[in-house]
Amino acid sequence: MLASKSIRESIWDIVKILFGRTFLVIYAILFSYLGVMLHWLYSSEIWGLAQAKDVLFWTFSVAIISIFNTKKKDSAYFSGVILDGLKWTAILEFVVNFYSFSLTVELVLIPFIIFLSLMQAVAETKTEYAALSKQLYNLLAIFGLMIICFTAYKTVTDSGSFFRFETLFDFFLPVLLTVLLIPFLYGLALFSEYESYFTYLNVITNKYDQVKETKRLVLLTANFNLFKLGRIRKNFSKSVYYDGTDLKDYIRKISLK
Repeated sequence: MLASKSIRESIWDIVKILFGRTFLVIYAILFSYLGVMLHWLYSSEIWGLAQAKDVLFWTFSVAIISIFNTKKKDSAYFSGVILDGLKWTAILEFVVNFYSFSLTVELVLIPFIIFLSLMQAVAETKTEYAALSKQLYNLLAIFGLMIICFTAYKTVTDSGSFFRFETLFDFFLPVLLTVLLIPFLYGLALFSEYESYFTYLNVITNKYDQVKETKRLVLLTANFNLFKLGRIRKNFSKSVYYDGTDLKDYIRKISLK
């Protein structure tokens, strides 16, 4: 994979995106949100320090990877977040908790897989990184298959260690964290959609008073409804600025299509 110059350049571009200013701000907000969430879970005696490794792993896999997928912004995405959380939990929670490798292997293997997953999540959002995304996906699929085979083998040969209450709780906790993360992801997707759409409105015409009025009407019409905002953006035509169309009635109509 690294033999290709274009692939190497793509990897470096993605690394710069991962640690760019925009995402550093998002990470800071995410960690603040998680801090409040974990404080509530700890106060409710649902989570304790014994599960710190579970939370750390979940944060740098499910939580951060989900951020890069918010561009999808459809109803299937949010249900997919939970399914992805289950996938990560089912595969790697076993590695982290149930059948631990040596500390050296865990310190190398788990961060490596998470880093590859982050890169694949970013590469998937841009067509120019399609080749890299495909190779990363295949590499992750190989790792996933190896882990599943190892887990299946250990479950059969050591079922007593698997069928325990602690196992069920360790599996449940990341799923609960994923469900609690959805409001944050929804808010992030909503903010991103408004920012992107309003930036678009600023450059399609020089009728700035009408653009300002459009933004106000869009905010009043869509409000916190991400999917209604998406319909407005999809159906909006800049011709309304030149043909005398009533903006209020027009935005209301296209929000329902």
